Amino acid sequence: VARMMMLGIRCMGEVPFHTIYLHGMVRDEHGQKMSKTKGNVIDPLDVTKEHGADALRMTLAALAAQARDVKLSQDRLAGYRNFANKLWNASRFVLMNIPDGHVPATLDLDKVDDLSVGDRWVLHKLDHTIEEVTSALESYRLDEASMGVYDFIWHTYCDWTIELSKTALRSEGVEGERTREVLLYVLDQALRLLHPMMPFVTEEIWTRLPLADRETESVMVASWPTTDPRRRDDRTARMMDQVIAVISAVRNIQGENRISPKMPLTV
Repeated sequence: VARMMMLGIRCMGEVPFHTIYLHGMVRDEHGQKMSKTKGNVIDPLDVTKEHGADALRMTLAALAAQARDVKLSQDRLAGYRNFANKLWNASRFVLMNIPDGHVPATLDLDKVDDLSVGDRWVLHKLDHTIEEVTSALESYRLDEASMGVYDFIWHTYCDWTIELSKTALRSEGVEGERTREVLLYVLDQALRLLHPMMPFVTEEIWTRLPLADRETESVMVASWPTTDPRRRDDRTARMMDQVIAVISAVRNIQGENRISPKMPLTV
């Protein structure tokens, strides 16, 4: 780093960079230093062929905790490859539920009160995630930024929001159209948050979204999401979190007692 700094000043007459990020050493899954002699070297080109560049990039970012070495494992890489697949399938679901040629209106945040509890809940969670991820990136906590957007997309958006939307999407009235607007709006914002960690899959999906207010042709130069108090709804968030806790508890009881999910239960 010192050599690059001195050479830049010597040859170009100006300081080449002002911020230096020092990360830990990338080791194998057991914490051992990679060595050809030990045969534990993980070749990034081989990893990219098997799992994709996005999975490799996301794994390194998620494990880049400050003052700690990165323990790279094939299981982690496969996990983030699965995450990319999850995101792709969720996006396909959203696009499949938007009629061909139809461009949903941009979500009006001044009319959030007209939305369902589930829609208001995901908007609240989105705003919290934007704040969390932005703060983490600004302070170089790459692991916290990565995990923040990962948890939101996988657990909040895919596991709950998409499932809750299926009933409304079958409706051809105002409810169905509002749900489409929310799904598309949240996906757009989430892809922008994830883009620094997984640039390729986010670019591929984002360019396909039928956005009414598209400002650019690439998510790479699209504006970064910002917090908005109109999305915040603490009361709805508490209410929905309680519903989710009850559903999760019932599912755990079913699993522990080997009760078929198809069996009707009195709760």
